[in-house]
Amino acid sequence: MFMSPTHTFTRPADTTAYAAGDLVANSVTAGAVAPMQFPVGMLNGRGKINGARIATTNPVVTLATFTLHLFAAAPVVTNGDNGALAVATGLTYLGAIACDMATGAFVVAAVSKTKRFAAAVPIPFEVPGSPIIYGLLEAGAAYVPTSGEQVQVSLEVENN
Repeated sequence: MFMSPTHTFTRPADTTAYAAGDLVANSVTAGAVAPMQFPVGMLNGRGKINGARIATTNPVVTLATFTLHLFAAAPVVTNGDNGALAVATGLTYLGAIACDMATGAFVVAAVSKTKRFAAAVPIPFEVPGSPIIYGLLEAGAAYVPTSGEQVQVSLEVENN
């Protein structure tokens, strides 16, 4: 069985450029950052992640390279949006997917862009209990966002 759980968030209303290694999130306050949530209950909480798709309402994606970090439990971040990505513990880290929006992204009516990214190798997961995979997005370069930009991330998952 295949599924594509999706999470959409709105980043803060500013246009401050990100530096490589910065967290791209919904809030500038660490305690208010809500990690992305991808429900995988239909797969009984186990399977593999084959890729991801990112869509953004920013039509200009120069230097829009990201790393999607995935976790088996909600990560606690120590900085907010546009601060260095750091989590309190890495014990539930599953893996990452490199995402380069700067080249070959599909433009939708000059108002948004979307692109699919394959995982370098499938990322296995097992999340018993509350079957949710959590995600954080890390900037890979000096990306300039739009104010209140919406970011939608979908995972491509399948059962083993």
